[in-house]
Amino acid sequence: MDDTRTATLSLHQSARGPALGLEVVWHPDPAFVGGQRSVSAGERLVLGRNSPELGGALQEPRISRRHSELGRLGSALSIRDLDSHNGTWVNGEQVASAALNPGDVLGVGQVLLLVRELPINPAPLAWGPLVGRSPELHAALEAVDRVAGLDMPVLIQGESGTGKELVAQELHARSGREGPFVAVNCAGVADSLLQSELFGHVRGAYSGAEKARRGLVDQARGGTLLLDEIGDASPALQAALLRLLQERELRPVGSDTAQIVDVRFVAATNRDLVREVRQGSFREDLYARLSRQVVFLPPLRARRADILVLVHSLLDGVRLSHGLAQTLLLHDWPGNVRAVQAVVEQLLLRGEGPVLEQPDWLADVLARQARAGDALAQVASSSVVSSAAEAGVEAPEPKRALSAMRHAELREILITHLGNLAAAAKALGVGRNTLYRHLQRAGVDLEALREELGDGRGR
Repeated sequence: MDDTRTATLSLHQSARGPALGLEVVWHPDPAFVGGQRSVSAGERLVLGRNSPELGGALQEPRISRRHSELGRLGSALSIRDLDSHNGTWVNGEQVASAALNPGDVLGVGQVLLLVRELPINPAPLAWGPLVGRSPELHAALEAVDRVAGLDMPVLIQGESGTGKELVAQELHARSGREGPFVAVNCAGVADSLLQSELFGHVRGAYSGAEKARRGLVDQARGGTLLLDEIGDASPALQAALLRLLQERELRPVGSDTAQIVDVRFVAATNRDLVREVRQGSFREDLYARLSRQVVFLPPLRARRADILVLVHSLLDGVRLSHGLAQTLLLHDWPGNVRAVQAVVEQLLLRGEGPVLEQPDWLADVLARQARAGDALAQVASSSVVSSAAEAGVEAPEPKRALSAMRHAELREILITHLGNLAAAAKALGVGRNTLYRHLQRAGVDLEALREELGDGRGR
């Protein structure tokens, strides 16, 4: 066995728990970003300006020569300040000593370090808004690669804003299927139009059917049909989809002829479908058909190493100040990638110069996002990464929850999407016009709210 392999095994075997360490996620000199250092059991490191650790990233003027001491404490790391001039900071708060767990942010001088499992250094990924280098994101997208070429349904689960439709499109592109990619929002299919929407109709099938119409299934022939928001499908739509998946037959309304259809089915949802099945709101037999292959997309808070990677991918050469980088890194982003995009757009619109400083309005926007995320969790479907405690809470149906929402709750959800009506409606699982009517009934002035947020362009 070679020496490198032996050293790696020794590191993993000697540590009680995973190999933990630090990664540089923000530095005044971007060349140092990505530097890593693992810490094994019993090891203690002095972090300081004279320290060679992390590739020399600590040779920064605001770091003391002996700034803090890092050690391994069981399955966690420990940090102790050594009377440094500018202090040692954990998750934005100054500490004398503290335990460090994966996901914590350590600040020394102007350097921000993320506690994470190491060693790992995957190549950066960029699938449109899905940008990152975390092992969590890599695992999810490797799962996409594994199932792309299989001729069976795939279920994509993840919170709102994690990029489920983007992954479905990539899955289709990698499948080798020559037909088109077609998406249907299951939350927006009315039962009265269900058969015609899915299967089409022949001329004269019913009053007003003056010409034949191809349904969505026929449009996706030879390609992929995305059943978006499948967790919001009505009982009638669930029954129609089950028959379609079982029989693979297409019969337009008014036709006596059925055709075998070649379509790859991909479903996406932000709901916990296992819980929905237990509660009786989602058909068990349909879930069994759809979940032959499952891909889980992690939320940003579960892959904190990707937050600044994503932000920088949207900045187009503009840089962040230390304070702004720390604020964005520590936010939980309840709207995930979509929320990051909205905030970065505002930073670019309102900011000036090559380095963006933290603006006065940002703290209020992020606080409102957090409150809106809490409100959305209470009235909308449960996230697939909900905790065991949350799993016992019955979630109301989206439309019923929407009708019960008051002025303040609707405002908070709009604020988390920075006044973007379409994005807020999608998060709630309702149509844009439906949400607009509820805003009017609740007395929410959408244009005034957009002006308050400083952006009258979101629609």
